[in-house]
Amino acid sequence: MFPAVARVIERLHVEGDGYVREAATIGLLEGIQNAWSNNTVDPESFVPHLLPESLRRWRSLNDFWSGESTSVGEGL
Repeated sequence: MFPAVARVIERLHVEGDGYVREAATIGLLEGIQNAWSNNTVDPESFVPHLLPESLRRWRSLNDFWSGESTSVGEGL
């Protein structure tokens, strides 16, 4: 199931316009991170399923929340 979800998220990032990409990042990826964290599941366990663009955006979220960047998507 996770590989299929990851493929859909990747497609949204690659084929979507700016609004779709933002929704895929802030809505889906950040939602996974928050939901899993709040339910004692390590969100990083989803990372092996992510494809290249989604992985870049996942890392961008992590950089933002850790204070390493000032905005999500900085440098993408």
